Amino acid sequence: IITDGPIEHPLLSSTLAFRERLMLIVPPSLPATIDLGFLETLDLYTFRKSCSYRHLIEYLLSSKKIRPNMILEMESYDVI
Repeated sequence: IITDGPIEHPLLSSTLAFRERLMLIVPPSLPATIDLGFLETLDLYTFRKSCSYRHLIEYLLSSKKIRPNMILEMESYDVI
């Protein structure tokens, strides 16, 4: 099984399979090098609080003291 985070269960063990590099995708009208502060004006669409991708983006934003306009939880990639 490949999942987005470590599994903590007494009958299972898990190990890191690979690392991913997350990319910020923006409209071509924005400059190639952007100030992440503009994220405060946007809504953040993400998965539940248990999602490792959400943990990564929340860590990035909090380390830069950026708060998105609103955080909206979605259930699937298709919805996002």
